[in-house]
Order: sequence, then C-alpha cells, then structure tokens
Amino acid sequence: MKYLNLGCGGTFHKDWVNIDYASVSPFVKIHDLSKGIPCDDNSFKLVYHSHILEHFNQIDGIQFLKECYRVTEYDGVIRIVIPDLKETVDEYVEAYKNVKENKNDLTRANYEWAVIELIDQFVREESGGEMLRYWAKENIVNTEKLESRVGSVFYNFKNYKFPEINPPKGFFEKLKAFFLAKTGISWEQYQTMKFYDVGERHKWMYDDFSLTELLKEIGYTNITVRDGKTSYVEDWKAYMSLDVEGENIRIPNSLIIEGIKK
Repeated sequence: MKYLNLGCGGTFHKDWVNIDYASVSPFVKIHDLSKGIPCDDNSFKLVYHSHILEHFNQIDGIQFLKECYRVTEYDGVIRIVIPDLKETVDEYVEAYKNVKENKNDLTRANYEWAVIELIDQFVREESGGEMLRYWAKENIVNTEKLESRVGSVFYNFKNYKFPEINPPKGFFEKLKAFFLAKTGISWEQYQTMKFYDVGERHKWMYDDFSLTELLKEIGYTNITVRDGKTSYVEDWKAYMSLDVEGENIRIPNSLIIEGIKK
C-alpha cells in the first residue's frame, strides 16, 4: 500500500510502510529518519507521522518535511500530528490564572502539571522525566486533568503490571521499564543508545499558524486543520485508529494538519 507511517513506534498498520528508529514488529523497518527517508521520489499517496516532528530541531525539522514532500506523490497527502503549542500555552495560562485567584490542592496540582507539560520534554535528562515522576505519586488530585491532556497513557501507567520475573525494584527502574515496554525498545537496545537519540525530548514546537506557513513554503497546498476522524484520504476511516482511541483523540493535546502536494 502506498501509505507511509514515519516514526510509528507501536502504532502502525501492517499494510503500510512503517519506519522507526527501533522496531517492535516485523512490519516496522528500522531507519534513522534524521538521515532522510529511505524511499523513492513521489512514491506515497499518504505520508503520515504522529508526534515525531517536535523531536527535530527547527532546521532539521524543515529538512525532514522536505523529505516528506519529496516522497509524497503528486496530489498525495501529508498528515502531521504534533503537540499543539498554543493549546499547551493556553493550559498553562489558565492554570496560572486559577491558582492565583483561588489557591487550593486542585488548582495547585493543575498548575504544577501545566508547567511540567510545557517544559519537561525540552529539558529532561532521563527517561520519563518529571512527567512520569508526577504520574507515579501516591495521591493525585487532578486525575481527570491528566487524562484529558495525555489520554490513556496516564491510565496505562497507573495500572501497568510489571512482569513477575525480574521486576524492577527501584522507582527510576520502574519508570524506565514502563517507558521501554511502551516503546518496544529492549534493555539491550537502550544500553547502546544515547538518551538524546531515543526520541523523548522535544526540540521545537508548532501551532496551526507556524506549521501551516512552513508547509506552504515547502510546497504543500490546501492545508487544513483536521480532527482524528476526517482526512483528504478517502479511506481514512479504515485507519483512523492511528489517531483515535474509542471516541477520542488518542493523544488529546494534539494538533492534526493535512496538506496536498501539487
């Protein structure tokens, strides 16, 4: 099938061409996307990537999108899912306003989380960073807020059952074990990788304005913001589980944008 999923992790369709830094399945090809996309020009009807672009710095991100343009066929579609900079900032501003006006356990917790969500993935130096450390606390008063921001990832972490054989003993070992289990990267693979290569840290962020302008400069047209269920791709409903979980966006704080190569 002429559909391409870049940086897919464990979220992919076996009929697509799926590429990632590490493979969790025979259906996922291993390749470092910072070195380009190992595909021919004009070869895909759909080029898709979710929560990958933010892991490139601004310059490398432009080069990566140019590569996406190169491998997209004419009249083909690019579909990009990224953390929404504007929404993340809006969440912080709202949490700041609320805690200043009415300081209580809930508003303090929401403020603390908003700061972590805005900053942590830019500065973390270990797997999971402050996000997983926050999730691991005994008593969390703003569970609904976390679920609304990160979806089932938080729920899965709180309910994750560590293997009975050789279970991780310390707190940080548990955080790393959870991360590795969700990404599919083995302990052996992890030990040969630098932390900065794993793909946890954010190096740039976008909103609908900045990403639209960038896609226009690269050559895409008809750029539009999407929800998880709509697309230029006619049979997208068959594959929308890549973006949708149940009735909700799989990663709630996402911005989804599509464009067409003319």
